[in-house]
Amino acid sequence: MNTPTRRRALQRGAWFFLANAILALLISVRFMWHLSGVESAAAYVYLTFTTLSHFAALTFALYLLFYLPAALLVPRSGLLKVWAAVI
Repeated sequence: MNTPTRRRALQRGAWFFLANAILALLISVRFMWHLSGVESAAAYVYLTFTTLSHFAALTFALYLLFYLPAALLVPRSGLLKVWAAVI
């Protein structure tokens, strides 16, 4: 795989996992409504930021651990699309 094709595969993968991160953020907001025991506004703000960043970091970790090495090693972009969908 030449450099422009590899760069394009990495960009597509980054956008794909960004979309997954946004989806994970929306799911995490749903879980936050069911939490109790948050009494102060500062605690709620802290809980909000930590929960959202945790879910976003999980999707970014999947990108770094699985998709990025595959994009650098696998010569075909069709296989990368299948691999991204499996992850």
